[in-house]
Amino acid sequence: MVLRISRPHRTTRSGYNGHRMKNYTKGKHDFYNLRYDNPRRYGKEMTGDQRFWLWFQADWYESVIMTKTKPIIEMKSIDWQHLEDLEILVVSDVVVACGRMHMHVIMDFNFDWNDEVVAQFYATLHINRASKTMHWSLQGKPLSVSYT
Repeated sequence: MVLRISRPHRTTRSGYNGHRMKNYTKGKHDFYNLRYDNPRRYGKEMTGDQRFWLWFQADWYESVIMTKTKPIIEMKSIDWQHLEDLEILVVSDVVVACGRMHMHVIMDFNFDWNDEVVAQFYATLHINRASKTMHWSLQGKPLSVSYT
């Protein structure tokens, strides 16, 4: 299955709309808890952009992800043999841990990923540590997966 999503644009009117964007790259704002808090516990803040539920998500997307010259890394999969050949203890431990979690197959799957989909994933990701579940949304649709 191939997802092709064109880069969306905000449909909110230009000018001040009650929110001033926070720049999370400057280290002035505490965002740690926002990554572990369920945004669906709050009322929907974004009215013109279906991709995001909270202003934090839109601000993170615009100030952290999309300001980079290459928002998404070019490496599309993991070369396990190369990592094993490095013979670095911590890298070997990671390779073994990923093997125990049966992640080798999915992580060495190489695909031409849609950068917008990956950017939305990272902008909307929050992690429920108690249930060991990752939650995110694509085009406003909530998705989740357990990592136990």
